[in-house]
Amino acid sequence: NYVSISPVGYAFNLQDPRIFGYTGEDLTMTPDRVRQVIRDAHNAGLKVLLNPHIWIGLYGFPGEWRGDIKMTTDADWTAWFASYRKFILYFARMAQEEGVELFCVGSELRTTTEMRPDEWRRVIHEVRGVYRGPCTYSANWADEFDRIKFWDLLEYVGISAYFPIGGGSLDARLAEAVKVRDRLAKFSRAWNKPVIFAESGFRSLSGAGASPS
Repeated sequence: NYVSISPVGYAFNLQDPRIFGYTGEDLTMTPDRVRQVIRDAHNAGLKVLLNPHIWIGLYGFPGEWRGDIKMTTDADWTAWFASYRKFILYFARMAQEEGVELFCVGSELRTTTEMRPDEWRRVIHEVRGVYRGPCTYSANWADEFDRIKFWDLLEYVGISAYFPIGGGSLDARLAEAVKVRDRLAKFSRAWNKPVIFAESGFRSLSGAGASPS
């Protein structure tokens, strides 16, 4: 009963603090189109998760992932977070104006959450100033979600859930899936927060169970 909508902002490379291309520069969905998709979803009886993403390069360079964004100086870190706050607050305001039911404050920005958790707490507080609904963050399944220190500020633990479950027999894969379920249930209890999958899926090819993403 939910649809996830992911408008995009761009960075030139992993060390450039500027985020651009999300306010109608014709690089991705225009703001008016994002609003229309939200309204179309609502008219179809669906709730909306608005989940803005950062892409590296104009259309994403192969091998470069937003989770590896890492500034080289304190000045650049300050500039990156200033740019990111401008980006995420732009969509937080849109979420509030369009009655979006759930907002994601970030997606798989692993190095930034690990190195600058206090800055992320500031980001979340500023989002709360413009968006009144529940919030989550979409953490990478492999080496981010269980390291994040700011889940206490959010209603949900969000995970980009591409957990491998192996390539063996059906019973073996089900056993691996149960291990994932039990791990997440334990994590949910530890933080007293529900876990949601902000992303999930397996590619349509042989061996996807061993390497879903």
